[in-house]
Amino acid sequence: MNNALRGARQLPIKACIDLTFNRTVHLFRKYNNVAMNCNTPLPSCMWRLFRKRETHAQSHILTEFNYNEGVYRIVTKLQINGKGGNAQTVHYYQQTCTCGKWQMEMFPCSHAIAVCSYRGDNPLSIVNTVYTTMTYRQQYTSSFLPLSHVDYWLESDWKIKADDLKLSVFYV
Repeated sequence: MNNALRGARQLPIKACIDLTFNRTVHLFRKYNNVAMNCNTPLPSCMWRLFRKRETHAQSHILTEFNYNEGVYRIVTKLQINGKGGNAQTVHYYQQTCTCGKWQMEMFPCSHAIAVCSYRGDNPLSIVNTVYTTMTYRQQYTSSFLPLSHVDYWLESDWKIKADDLKLSVFYV
């Protein structure tokens, strides 16, 4: 919305409505084209994140604690700069990891992807459907109709009323 509203300050209300509506339609058409031309399982920004986490997952060390309950311990690779070497616990069936990313983002962390690969499952199967290209495309299946001329707009049955107590006049 910030892109649609940029430059709309201090315009007359009709001009502000026209500007924001036309910019919104333009952005909708732009992202509709992006969505319809997406040929990856996830939209491009999510696909890049997934591939990055999938790459990190390949260097994790996995220990299986309980296959039936889906409990695993993951240790990240120790890096030259001293980072890494962290241990995380993944509860695969509950879709939780002690790093917290899987729960907060509803998108698998590298630890969950490592477990998924270890189990022989498709790592894309644990991605929430809100992140899929199909869902992305569905957001743009609607369309806009042009705004009618201002003369045809209905009069509102309400008025904006200022709170006089919050208005103050300063005299210098």
